[in-house]
Amino acid sequence: MGDAGALEKLLADATASPLALSRALTAHFGIDWFAWTYDALQMTLERELNVAVPATTMSKVMASLAVCTTDAFWLQWEHFHFLVQALNGDVPDFKNHRELSVAQMMRAVTLAEQFRADLGKLSYTPQFSDEVARYVAAQALAEAVWYLPPPLDFAARYASGLRYHCNDCGYESEVMFDDGLCDRCVNRFDTSRLGAWVPDPARLAKGWGSNIRYLEKNPTAPVARRLAEVQASPGRTLQENQVDVCVGKLLGALLYAKHPAVVGAST
Repeated sequence: MGDAGALEKLLADATASPLALSRALTAHFGIDWFAWTYDALQMTLERELNVAVPATTMSKVMASLAVCTTDAFWLQWEHFHFLVQALNGDVPDFKNHRELSVAQMMRAVTLAEQFRADLGKLSYTPQFSDEVARYVAAQALAEAVWYLPPPLDFAARYASGLRYHCNDCGYESEVMFDDGLCDRCVNRFDTSRLGAWVPDPARLAKGWGSNIRYLEKNPTAPVARRLAEVQASPGRTLQENQVDVCVGKLLGALLYAKHPAVVGAST
């Protein structure tokens, strides 16, 4: 059993980190609490610790539980959307669609990765689905951010609008499969095998489809370069242009995501 007094203080603190809460609950109850429902957990906490748990705290606790025990955060955009809200201290709004900020998404992904790391060999960290990656990119673009460094780099190609141009046939398209091949040259969308979406082996054997060059609708190199410059020299003044505005938003988001409260430094 963990320190009941410390757990009680955390539960009563509406600003407590979801990671700190999860670690304290696991220290006190073991992983048994992973199987409890919302009502069972709330009743146990209130009866055993005699503390009224704020709704925001219960929201963070249940979001932590969901991320620890299911892969939905990584696989389905709806789950990702509401869990990001909860992990950032908001009670999810199921009636209205709230836009997510890059800062909120970075913080939630940072937390989710740490939750799974804490579980060690009991779990693993899944890869984000294409569905979630596209959703993250859409939310970032709505905030006028088109370069996504870690921990949101899994959505970077969608935010940048990565495309390719085939130097052999002239075909140009969004990068859908990211295997360095021209979909037309390798006959990927042959109607006789629509369920597979794979290149024609015969065309691959002839070396077709690899002569492509990549294009970005939203160029990321200037943002990446400027972000590195500003991070290396914190005293630099940002200018009123697209690149620096994007950099300013990223700096704030990265600072928020790496706040000590995110990794439960106070525990």
